[in-house]
Amino acid sequence: MITLKPLERLEKKYSFREKELFNNGSSGKIYFDKGDIIKIPYDFSTGILLNSTGAQKKAFNEAKMQEFAIEMGLKFPEVYGVFAIKEEESGKYYPGFAMRYVKGQTHSSLEGALREKVEMQRKAELNKARDLGFIFNDVNTGNVMWCPEEEQTYLLDCEFWGYRTELI
Repeated sequence: MITLKPLERLEKKYSFREKELFNNGSSGKIYFDKGDIIKIPYDFSTGILLNSTGAQKKAFNEAKMQEFAIEMGLKFPEVYGVFAIKEEESGKYYPGFAMRYVKGQTHSSLEGALREKVEMQRKAELNKARDLGFIFNDVNTGNVMWCPEEEQTYLLDCEFWGYRTELI
């Protein structure tokens, strides 16, 4: 279970080098470390990583939402927790979360029959999420991963997801 703690009390398990950026999201930079994916909140307009209580809450909230979505049966990469993640160049720690690396291709990079198959799986997963009470945004084709080894489609990035406590 993921719990919110002050940055100085978070486990220090991961590190990254800015020059080894894996991907830029709309509000998180993605790095690869120890075979896992780590996501650290940043300011999209400046590109600067965030090291604040607000950034820690963003990482915590996204990790908790993804963990909850998995518990409800949705296909997301497993979340390992929220950590203090060290930038190797400066030695500074940033709040972020780690998840399983899913080796595959994004939906947007697929073509033909495989793209159609993954699109059907994406729509089915989003319909299931909606039926379960999730409210979501930012589920573009770049946030859907096809893993050929597992024959499975995974949703990525639930930062802008919410959950209705009462279904109408």
